Parts: sequence; C-alpha cells; structure tokens
Amino acid sequence: MENAEVLVKGNIYADVVMNSKVECWESMFIFGSRGRIVGGEYWAGNKIEADEIGNEANVYTALRLFPSVGEDRKRKNFTLQVKEASSMINELSKILEQREGIDDAAWRIVVVRVSYLIKYLDKHIEDWQDRLRKIQEWNRQNRMVRAMEVLHSNIYIELNSAPFRNRHERFGRTKIYLVGGNIDVITEGKDRND
Repeated sequence: MENAEVLVKGNIYADVVMNSKVECWESMFIFGSRGRIVGGEYWAGNKIEADEIGNEANVYTALRLFPSVGEDRKRKNFTLQVKEASSMINELSKILEQREGIDDAAWRIVVVRVSYLIKYLDKHIEDWQDRLRKIQEWNRQNRMVRAMEVLHSNIYIELNSAPFRNRHERFGRTKIYLVGGNIDVITEGKDRND
C-alpha cells in the first residue's frame, strides 16, 4: 500500500505501507519480505505491529491508537470510586473515635454498623483495584505499537492521547503500550547497525 488514503473497519494485513493515511478500526499487521511502515499517518483501534517502523532516512511517521473511551472511562470511574470509598472509611473511622454522649448500648450498635460499612467498602476497594489491574493488563497485551525488528528515529506514537516521540535513537525489537494512562516502552536495546 503506497500513497493511499484508506479506511478499514476490520484488520489490515500487508507487506509494506508507505506514505499513506490509514484509519483501521481493529489492528494493523505489516509483515513479510519488506514488513515496513514508512512515512504517513496511521490510526488503529487496538494495535499496530510491523517488522520495521520508519527507515534509515528518518522519514516522519505517525502511529496512533484511537482513544479507548470505554476503557478509559472505566479506569477513571474505578479510580474515583476507590478515592470516594477511602474518604468514607476515614470519615467512619473518625466517628468511631468520638464516643461522647452516647450510652453503651447505642455505642455498640454504632460500632457494629460502622465496622460493617468499613469492611464493605474495603471489599469494594479490592474489587475496583482488581478491575483496574485487569484493564491495565488487557491494555498491555492488546493495545500497543510493536516493532518486531527495528524502530527508527523520527517516529511519533500516540496511545490514548499519551505521546511518545522517538527523535534521535534507533531501537531494536520494541514494544510500546499504555499502563495506567502512561506510555511504557520495552526494547531489546539500540540496533547494532548504528
């Protein structure tokens, strides 16, 4: 695919993509004898994988994953719920510290109910944190840009509006993915040909 403007509702499988504008709703897999993405702008829903991204001439190449609105909303919602539940636990703990003017029978009822609420909120915090971990793990495995052999310089990558710009270095095998709203990069080091 060269010098093209393409919209695909599924996956793209190609040998080479050059100087194109591509919007792919699922994933792009660029492998084969050339297996290269060079120049242009590329959008995908889940992942972009190629043997090589960019070239020795450092042609500007932009790769973006569509913002995952549903997952991002869930992550923000879970984070907010954890903060609210933690705040409620703090307030309930303060109530337990203030016994003034309450007789023993009424106080025991307050202690039992507040203790129950704290345990209930603690359980929900654990559930929400577990859901957050699952979302992050899913993102790590499924929402990524990966160069199987070389990631050249002058490459712009954006995951859920979090940018990564490789301006000066050439890396060997590289995986770039989102972790909790931040980009994480795993590489096997600089390419030996530099």
